[in-house]
Amino acid sequence: GDLVDIFHTDPELLELWPNKIHCGSPILFPQAGPCSLNGKPGLYSYGGRTFSMAQHGFGRCSPWMIVSHEKNFITLQLTHTKESLKNYPFEFLAEIQYSIEQANLNWRISVLNQSDQKMPFSLGFHPYFKIPNGAENFYVNLPPGKQAIPNGSIEEWNLKKNSNPLVPAAKNLSNTYFQTNIEPKNRSAIIEDVYSGMKLELDFKLAPDFDTLAIWSAGPTLPYLCVEPWSALPNALNTKNGIIELAPGERWSGRFAIHTVIRPRN
Repeated sequence: GDLVDIFHTDPELLELWPNKIHCGSPILFPQAGPCSLNGKPGLYSYGGRTFSMAQHGFGRCSPWMIVSHEKNFITLQLTHTKESLKNYPFEFLAEIQYSIEQANLNWRISVLNQSDQKMPFSLGFHPYFKIPNGAENFYVNLPPGKQAIPNGSIEEWNLKKNSNPLVPAAKNLSNTYFQTNIEPKNRSAIIEDVYSGMKLELDFKLAPDFDTLAIWSAGPTLPYLCVEPWSALPNALNTKNGIIELAPGERWSGRFAIHTVIRPRN
């Protein structure tokens, strides 16, 4: 069948990369979300030292090297540099493969610690889902979990039961809606455009440590909605809550998929 265009893309924004990234599907590494240390944004502490870290890390702003590609897949790698070591003092190799198989878009990602010390990180994906027929027709059905609300700052969080799993794109989501404590069997979300009948499933059941979804848009009139699987809430490099920590030589790997549940009507 024909391909379904699901991501918001903007040629003008692509020309502005890496200064502006409001399209596509950026990779958030080695920190999903912002950091805050003792009320000072953009900082984290490790081993008694303080480092700077931009929101969402540097993975989305770095060039990934193409290592292989065929008709239906491409494999990319990102490794440490002299510049990255200044504020993330760990040697690493990250690899991601995108593939299209029938009605599925798959991500396979791994992170290898090449340092001689333990390496902490959090990880996330930031897909900009295209809203084709107006925000009033676009919804996300969240899996069971708890809503996370910052307690004054992102250094402390309150969790409360989520009584309404349906999040409309027309809602003001500029402060980000977080659903966390999602059990492994429930790690998927349904994204629906009721005008066309299209339904997509964002599936992260095969991604160890990923128990959080971030729902964000810069404004309800914009042509996209971000539904983002994360391994931890923001500021994990400081709070250590949900942080992934690899021993020297250890590798983390996970898989994600977007399934086309119902194709859009023409």
